[in-house]
Amino acid sequence: MADRHTLEELNNCSREELITIVLMMQGQLDTLNENIERLIEQVRIANSYRFGKHEETLDSIDGQLSFFDEAESCCDLSVPEPAAEEVLPSRRNHKKKGQREMNLKDFPEEILPPIIIFVFLLLTRFFSHFHFFIEIASKSMSFPLAMNHGYTDV
Repeated sequence: MADRHTLEELNNCSREELITIVLMMQGQLDTLNENIERLIEQVRIANSYRFGKHEETLDSIDGQLSFFDEAESCCDLSVPEPAAEEVLPSRRNHKKKGQREMNLKDFPEEILPPIIIFVFLLLTRFFSHFHFFIEIASKSMSFPLAMNHGYTDV
């Protein structure tokens, strides 16, 4: 790089000297821009090596087992692959419409008064929430409390 010129020196220079100074500065600016572009490219390449995608391959070491290559080492490539029907489970058959009525047709029908239905629903809701507490109470007492309410797993 050239020496720095003061304002007085530049004012005393001729026109040809000023033109040569400007041309030298343009050349230096061009080389500096090229160097910056090369450095930016090198940083980009270094970042892609450091943070980019990597394919890590691990060759097996003789005498050591590898958990990752077990399927490849144990398979027999001469055996043909099974068909999809053999491997995939069959689709579950959905219930047909009217199947519930058909299943319940042999049961006797008993009409209960609405108050009994209400009490039954209320008690089943209550005891379904407090089943755990009933089990604890029946274990701590001398008689099975839960047996009175239909719980037999105590």
